[in-house]
Amino acid sequence: MDRRKFIAGIPALAVLSSIDTVEKRVETKTDFDRFSQYFYQIRKPIFDAWCKGELIKALDRSELPRKDRMKYASLEVIARIFYPLCQTDKEGTFLTPEILTALEKSLLPGHPDSFNWEKGDQPLVDAAILAAGFLQNPFIFEKKLNLKIQTGIITGWRNCLKIKPYESNWLLFAAMVEAALQKWDKPQKPECIPYAIKKFEEWYVGDGLYADGPSFHLDYYNSIIIHPFLLILGKQKLVDKELYIKHITRAKRNAEVLERMVAADGTFPPLGRSLCYRAGLLHHLAFMAKEEMLPVTLPLGAVKMALSLAIEKTLNIVNQGEIGENAIDTKTGILRPGLFNFDPQLAEIYVNTASLYLCTWAFLPLALGKEHEFWNMEKALTTADKMKINHALGIDSALKN
Repeated sequence: MDRRKFIAGIPALAVLSSIDTVEKRVETKTDFDRFSQYFYQIRKPIFDAWCKGELIKALDRSELPRKDRMKYASLEVIARIFYPLCQTDKEGTFLTPEILTALEKSLLPGHPDSFNWEKGDQPLVDAAILAAGFLQNPFIFEKKLNLKIQTGIITGWRNCLKIKPYESNWLLFAAMVEAALQKWDKPQKPECIPYAIKKFEEWYVGDGLYADGPSFHLDYYNSIIIHPFLLILGKQKLVDKELYIKHITRAKRNAEVLERMVAADGTFPPLGRSLCYRAGLLHHLAFMAKEEMLPVTLPLGAVKMALSLAIEKTLNIVNQGEIGENAIDTKTGILRPGLFNFDPQLAEIYVNTASLYLCTWAFLPLALGKEHEFWNMEKALTTADKMKINHALGIDSALKN
């Protein structure tokens, strides 16, 4: 077959359109600046309300009227925002006097935005997320928080370990809290760390995937919790060295899979539960970029592009880089439930407005700093882009691994 005639006969506009789309993505404000802007725009209304003592009031919305979940909302939303902030703002400049005052008040019982550490089961999740953020950057806990706040948080961690975790990714929540107590207090339930690690070794099913408990679940919890939390425990030297190396190898494979799942338009498969976490579902890909642990098969530029596409698609970015009304209430700035659009029906019974702020975990690469090569690489095609262009050219683009 005459290849020149073949190429002349294909829809060339489709090829040019694909390439042009990639070009336009990187010609606007720098990626670092855009990521920073989105993260700030998401967290500011929460911090403003918190400093006024009106956090629960701001989160109690008619589109998710989960009154039974409001008792968890204050710790839930603050932990979910602190986790990435502790890593992206290494000096802790986000802890202004006003924020520290709000944090101190939330550690007091009876305050309108008081943290719940032990009533129900959800506090174990949120306490662990807060612990993970501090473990990733101990400077924040040790140098930016006064003794009163440190003591209040440690007391909260102790109390939440009274909650029995489910035989699932919840085992890692108990392990993470215990890890924080071992670092800044004393062991409370030391057996929960090796138990969690042992169970996930039993639950490894291959190709970078763990079953989330005795049965396999096709969802994003390998990305949201399992891989990143296992690696954080490994960094704390709480995992056998040889097993930690296995965890890293598996984590790299899972990062490859996640990057390939992001389509050229920023969408990715709506698999399983917790879809209202939006781009936070790709936490592990962002985590591996931040930790500089990406496999050699993944170019930094492609990962940056994939995360950028997914963030902008799920946040419904509109003119001038503003988050759109399908993702936030444009009057209050508070997040709304949905994945690529506003869709309250996607929210499971455990999801309240506070839960939605897990989307901020997609911004972890900001921790690398504006001058890092991640933000200054030559523009790169994602796997989805390459396949789209190759398909238009009629080239066999079968994945090699």
